[in-house]
Amino acid sequence: MKAEKKKAILLEVTAIGVITLFLTLVLAGTVAASPGTTYYVDDGTGDDTRNAVAAQNPATPWKTISHALATVPAGASLADPNIINVSAGLYDNTTNGETFPITFNNDSISLIGAGAATTIIDGGGATEILDLNASNITIEGFTITNGTNGIFSDDFVGFTILDNTFTNLSDGVHFGIDKGFGDSANDNYTIDDICIRGNTFNISDNGFYFSVRLDYDATVTGYTVTIGDFDILDNVFNMVTTDGVDIEDIWVTDLTGGSISMGDVNISGNKFYGGEKGIDFYGGFFTLTNTTVTAGDVVVNDNTFENQTSYATVSYTHLTLPTKRIV
Repeated sequence: MKAEKKKAILLEVTAIGVITLFLTLVLAGTVAASPGTTYYVDDGTGDDTRNAVAAQNPATPWKTISHALATVPAGASLADPNIINVSAGLYDNTTNGETFPITFNNDSISLIGAGAATTIIDGGGATEILDLNASNITIEGFTITNGTNGIFSDDFVGFTILDNTFTNLSDGVHFGIDKGFGDSANDNYTIDDICIRGNTFNISDNGFYFSVRLDYDATVTGYTVTIGDFDILDNVFNMVTTDGVDIEDIWVTDLTGGSISMGDVNISGNKFYGGEKGIDFYGGFFTLTNTTVTAGDVVVNDNTFENQTSYATVSYTHLTLPTKRIV
């Protein structure tokens, strides 16, 4: 009896020890989070009436990217996204039933094609083909064609665009925000990191167009503007009339008692053919009062420029301070 009792006590203590160790690991954050969930889309075998559990099996995919993006929830982070894996095929309105613009409303989603040569999103003349209303979005491995803007956003987001081909478009990637100038900005704003790498742009206007203009009411204080890093790397820009990279405005004005943080800008390893200018970069912070400004490096390195009608690269940055005020 004593031996059995001793054995039971030992088992109980051991179990408590294991539970304690497990709880310690969890509380210490050493138990790894599970990876994001992968969902599948196939224009040939897909069916949008299937539920989200079925679509996690490549044998029972959804049919349209539009439905997948409307259904898949936000991922945990940029490093741990939910993934939509798109099979080779033609994704358009007439044969596949896509609805344009195809819209991202949930953060941390990666849309991954089977390769630009075989996975085609045809906008059929849509003004916007892919519309980003969410941050930490990745779009990789597609040909995006037949529209005005291939990828469009007028929201405060960050995104990664990898290994795509843009063709028969005005702008490949178009990002534009205008707050103020009659409707004061008066809020905190964050634009997350932007990475555009390994793409080919066959476009009539701009490969990458970026404009952010924030005009504050100078009598209201304490707002923060944060703009992350820009990495524009190893792309090919085949332009007709305008610019490969057109950073038209990074503009903040009349900010009082606040802060502005601008990350690094790295435009390197790209090839620019034709057009008016390869790179056009304009930015300015104007009429700031008691405001802290920090900015990273601007690196333009190892790019190829051929046959521009105006300049290979133009850069203009400006900082204007009020008279007799401290910044």
